[in-house]
Amino acid sequence: MRLSIAASASVYRRAGDRDERGRFRSQEYERAELAPHFLGWTVSDAPTASSWEDRAGIDVRARPHRDGAILTVTLFNRQRLGSGPERARERVEKSLFEARIECLVESGELVEYPRVDPALLTEEEQELELQYKDRRIYAVGHGAAVNWNAEPNQPPRIWSEFMPTAETPMMTVDTGSAGEVLDLARLARAPLHDELEGFVEGYARWIEAQRRRVGGVRNVHEQAAARRICDRMAVALERMRRCVELLRTDPLAARSFQLANRAMLDQMRQADQGGGETGARVFRWRPFQLAFLLTVMESTIREEDDFRDVLDLIWFPTGGGKTEAYLGLVAFLVVWRRLKYPDTGGGTVALMRYTLRLLTRQQFERAVRIIFALELIRREDRSLGEDPITAGIWVGGASTPNTFREAEASVAEIDAGRATARHALLLDQCPWCHASFDLPTTTPLQAAFTSVASTASALLEKTLVRCLATWWTTHFTRSRRPC
Repeated sequence: MRLSIAASASVYRRAGDRDERGRFRSQEYERAELAPHFLGWTVSDAPTASSWEDRAGIDVRARPHRDGAILTVTLFNRQRLGSGPERARERVEKSLFEARIECLVESGELVEYPRVDPALLTEEEQELELQYKDRRIYAVGHGAAVNWNAEPNQPPRIWSEFMPTAETPMMTVDTGSAGEVLDLARLARAPLHDELEGFVEGYARWIEAQRRRVGGVRNVHEQAAARRICDRMAVALERMRRCVELLRTDPLAARSFQLANRAMLDQMRQADQGGGETGARVFRWRPFQLAFLLTVMESTIREEDDFRDVLDLIWFPTGGGKTEAYLGLVAFLVVWRRLKYPDTGGGTVALMRYTLRLLTRQQFERAVRIIFALELIRREDRSLGEDPITAGIWVGGASTPNTFREAEASVAEIDAGRATARHALLLDQCPWCHASFDLPTTTPLQAAFTSVASTASALLEKTLVRCLATWWTTHFTRSRRPC
């Protein structure tokens, strides 16, 4: 066995003119790359070698394992820090930055890295091992990530990686057998009980096919993990079947499901064409979105449901449609509460939280569109109550004003012609019709503020950001009604 090892790193050296006493005037540093260090290693060589004039060392340890050996290659810093006031400076100047080590297997065979004994893993780890059992692993990192090239016609190569990257295969959402049951327009007209039942039974057949595969798994730990996964899928299947029965037997749930689909359809059309004609395009649920709704709707509206306390999470890549599924559930619950409790069904229905500021603004606009769609339906269907359906947002002062006084100041800046001041109010156009929030006069605006402030307590005036969408709608209702 022979390895060709290459090590590289950078250092930062203090720069700047010295004063009359020989001290640096500034605390500036400039980067310098160390020349790559190359080392050939065989099993008979000493385990440790020096590099960069004894500044660092390379250590190679071989441990017998089965028919081969596990090699641990380490690049380490040999320098020591002194004591006293110079310690902080030495910490920078004696550190190695962007350290990287690469091993080329010149002779010998590279085989897969041994996996952990499944008996030592948790149940979740065993299931992950089963799901990724076909992924080949040739090395693991200690305090670093690793990557490799193990193509059959090239010398094997392994290197450390500060930020490993991998191409994620495209995931399809087309199951090929869902049919027209995914059509939002059809679901908005009728619950389609039989078609929904057929949709669920298609999932049941797929689960049965997975159970048959479990019998071919020989490893006892993998077989147990596979059974646990299938058991959880069976639970989801039973919840979906119960929801279809709920839609068949509960008129309020069926009506809520229809109106939620109508609201989703309306907001998709608005988002797609900015309020214009959509032509012959058919708006559809993706199969996992409809499956999610059928799984969670019953536990959402029935407090005594066995799965009421279960956190149902959609695990899907970015851009796959998670938000639409969540918004569809919100729309269903908004309608159901108002139909079930005509006098008290309003109020806060759902809380949405986003960890990135950019996502907060983007997702708020998406949430507001479904609220607009529901409010327009409510104005046609008075069975949804007299109170308007609204949305609000609570964010820090860096994103939007936290008091009415700050909001008034931002509006004054907008009125004075400062275009960038629009961003302080989060929305600079109507999320529904995309009309720009131009302000021909401040009089209606001041009236809107007055009407809101007169009904809010002093505490709310200081801390609560009221519904911007409703607030702008109030303003335009009094002015030029863009929607």
